[in-house]
Amino acid sequence: TLVLLNLLFLLCVGFLPFPTALLAEYLGREGERAAINVYSGWMLVTALSYVLLWWYPRHAGLISPEANPRAVRAMVRSFRIGPPGYVLAFLLSFVSTWASLILLALLALAYIVPPSWLERGSDSTSAESPDR
Repeated sequence: TLVLLNLLFLLCVGFLPFPTALLAEYLGREGERAAINVYSGWMLVTALSYVLLWWYPRHAGLISPEANPRAVRAMVRSFRIGPPGYVLAFLLSFVSTWASLILLALLALAYIVPPSWLERGSDSTSAESPDR
């Protein structure tokens, strides 16, 4: 099952250049709305496949008990932003192309920012265990 979920995610990532090229071709032209619908919809599908790829091992007990709990929490926290954000971007694409694009750009930035920057009041040196 995990291999199939991984293949689904890779399919989503591998297909991403098509909706990206479609958006680049039609942005600012007739057909822009359809292009952003396809692009934001595909980003939503990709995000959901990524969630499944993480959800399955967690619930099937495949995550090592030795895994850094802070890293696991950071991963789970990132899913609170991504999928709902992509749903909103997809819905916005039917109303405003630019609002959807801005939200998609902000979501991309949210995944670039290291999770430790998002934690307030935590010591950044505590991420690594001295036992390692």
